[in-house]
Amino acid sequence: MGKASEKVDRFCFTIMSKFKYILLLTSLFLVYTQGMWERILFFLPEFYYVIDVIVVLFILFKFKFSIKVPGAKFLFFLMITLLFVGFANGNSLVESILYFRFTLYFYLIYNQFYIMSLTKRQWNLLLLLIIVLILGQGLGAFFNLFILEQRIEGYVGLMSSLGGTTATIFPLVIMSISLLFFLFIEKFKTNQLILFSLINFSLLLVAYSSSKRAIYFLVPLFFIIVVFLSLKYLKRKKYFKKKIFNISVYGFIGFVILIFGIRNSKGFNYFLAGNENAVETINLAVKYADQYENSKDKYGNTIGRSNTTGAILNESLSNSSIFLLGKGYGSIKNKKTRREFGFTYGVVGFTRDIVSGGWLLMILTIILFKKVILSNKSINHSFTITLRRLIFLLFLATHFVYSSDFTTSLKVTFILLIILSLINSPKHYSVLNYFFAKYKINR
Repeated sequence: MGKASEKVDRFCFTIMSKFKYILLLTSLFLVYTQGMWERILFFLPEFYYVIDVIVVLFILFKFKFSIKVPGAKFLFFLMITLLFVGFANGNSLVESILYFRFTLYFYLIYNQFYIMSLTKRQWNLLLLLIIVLILGQGLGAFFNLFILEQRIEGYVGLMSSLGGTTATIFPLVIMSISLLFFLFIEKFKTNQLILFSLINFSLLLVAYSSSKRAIYFLVPLFFIIVVFLSLKYLKRKKYFKKKIFNISVYGFIGFVILIFGIRNSKGFNYFLAGNENAVETINLAVKYADQYENSKDKYGNTIGRSNTTGAILNESLSNSSIFLLGKGYGSIKNKKTRREFGFTYGVVGFTRDIVSGGWLLMILTIILFKKVILSNKSINHSFTITLRRLIFLLFLATHFVYSSDFTTSLKVTFILLIILSLINSPKHYSVLNYFFAKYKINR
């Protein structure tokens, strides 16, 4: 073990209690089935707070926090900045914490996972639950499509009833990670191949049933990125050529699904007559996307993400008060603020922080995620190195181009923080080695 074992000794680790572990599983289950319960309970807003209570209870029960975990010291600086900006903008302490709470949840859970020990059996059960919950999203989407016969933007599998961007980001993140597994595992057993196919089919159902258009651009892009990131370590492997052939077959199937999705998605199909070939269909989809990104409403306010990002950057760089402090937490929902910046829709992760708390808060939030994702004190393995880079690219693409999913919910970050603690913490060194051996992941 060598250096890794020396790193372990520098941290004060503890064993996660059985009750805390149950709270963890419960939190995970509720986060990824929230939409289902909201629909069953007819959108009772109180259920939203039930999840917060369970998550906070998990964090606080036998609370542990290590200053030696990457990002811990930085979090204190970020919190001071957050509270100062809130005070300067007239926000209460509660408003400031509510604005930042999902990022705070993300880090506090990560910090505890980093230093708390789980048995191999607990890790296997936890990962099994994650897989079941991913497949469950596909079942939820199947129900919406074929039972309700509806495609509703806000219905994201079992996860959500109100927010649609997760229908793009969640499938994108999980599909990208599953593809990386596929490339690094030399021989997929039949049951693994079936599971891989079911997971990706479930995620495609989620994306399609929610009618999100960005998925048709982002998934092919990250399909290429995953292969490119893997080439450095796998190009000399004898089996890699066969893997490339296999993913080419998957890519062809995906291309057929892509064309079908474009032809049946609102917006894209506005430009289609119905007799276009595949190339013409893609060209018209790109044309629509470009037009939408640069569109404005009848009042001259921006709608597309590109235009809105430009409007927010322009206003914040020309106004020192906004640059330093933003307009206050919650201001992004204020019509007056939107008129001042000149946007109606299209705010992404980093522009949300600029409008709410200024450039410093925005930059510090990005640095915190960078520290969590890329700081490794465990095994230097080609797979985990590539996985970290992939997750960071997914964060950047989401946060700068598409949405604030990484900072406004746990639906993407909960699974990621579990994966990141497993591959980054020296505490989980032996378990990580166990998974490498179990799934025969190539170095």
